[in-house]
Amino acid sequence: MVTASFLIHRFKPSRLFFAFLLIAGLATIGLGFFPEDSRPMHGIVTPITLIFGGLAATFSFKVQTRPLSYLSIILGTGSIIAGLVFIPYMGLAVESSVKYLGFYKGTLERIVIYPIVLWLMTLGSQLTK
Repeated sequence: MVTASFLIHRFKPSRLFFAFLLIAGLATIGLGFFPEDSRPMHGIVTPITLIFGGLAATFSFKVQTRPLSYLSIILGTGSIIAGLVFIPYMGLAVESSVKYLGFYKGTLERIVIYPIVLWLMTLGSQLTK
């Protein structure tokens, strides 16, 4: 994501999209360095990754063509909304069995992440054309 942000910015300049994708990429690297059992760092980089990943997806409409630009707005907005619902889970233990809105922590975390992953696949496939 970090490398992609620089390459995309070079050919399709959009400052907000570049910044959001770069921050999301750096935070994703942080998730790799700090797995879930390394507190508090994992708890710091997780919301950064989720928020800026959703923002990057939403603001990628400037570098994508229709209809995928509309899909990126939908996926990004959905991820941001799910991320806001995820806030009560922050700080819970890994083995926590607390349910919020009928979801366990891991389930809701995936609901936030999957739209970002789907968006990254569509962005990548569109940019290879």
